Amino acid sequence: MILLIGEEVLKKNEKQRILLLKNVSKKKTGNSELAELMYQAVRTGGEPYYPTWYRWGYGWPLGRGYKKLSVEELELVEKKLEDYNLSRLKKDI
Repeated sequence: MILLIGEEVLKKNEKQRILLLKNVSKKKTGNSELAELMYQAVRTGGEPYYPTWYRWGYGWPLGRGYKKLSVEELELVEKKLEDYNLSRLKKDI
């Protein structure tokens, strides 16, 4: 499940973003246990510095850290979102 929660998320600090994820998850699913599980999972496994293959909630290569997206990275994000949205449209047809 992908939750698009808006640009206001980008303006909040990390803990606030994760709490917002929890609140939105609960609102979208109606399942407070699932929301809590998602919150705890992202808190424990979502750092960009863990050398795991997944780095939940992060998605960039190891070593990038938290910094503003470059123009190239923003273009990549836009392309991936466009591809994702097109794939969803094709499934609905």
